[in-house]
Amino acid sequence: MAIHDFINFSGKFTLGLISKDQRTAPRFFKPFQSPLNILGKTTSIITDPLIPLGVAIYKLLETAFHLLSFTFNLLTLNLRTARANLSEAAASLYLAPIMLIIAIASPILNLIDLIGTVITSLLELNHSQKPNQGKLPAAQNV
Repeated sequence: MAIHDFINFSGKFTLGLISKDQRTAPRFFKPFQSPLNILGKTTSIITDPLIPLGVAIYKLLETAFHLLSFTFNLLTLNLRTARANLSEAAASLYLAPIMLIIAIASPILNLIDLIGTVITSLLELNHSQKPNQGKLPAAQNV
């Protein structure tokens, strides 16, 4: 995965955080809209960490590959290529723990979002069931 692909992949969420466009802005603690929305938020606790975890594993394997290439090129005295391999290994090794942290934090954040969404949905449901609360009943004609 090239660095521009990584930035495009991980940057969509960040751009949503700073975007003024409401279609791309994240929506935390928004009430449930449908049963499918409930299912999606619930399963995201398990499914969302899989992508950054896969990227972290890929970056660790890529680091190992570049280190092996570095060693081979160093032994064959191909120093320019060995230096490039070492640079690529460092970049991959830098991104792997970042993606691992994202994979660990993702279920925690999704669980907090799910709890907040449940509370918001219950509050909205409670509010919609009591529209006349706090108002005096109208006088009846006798």
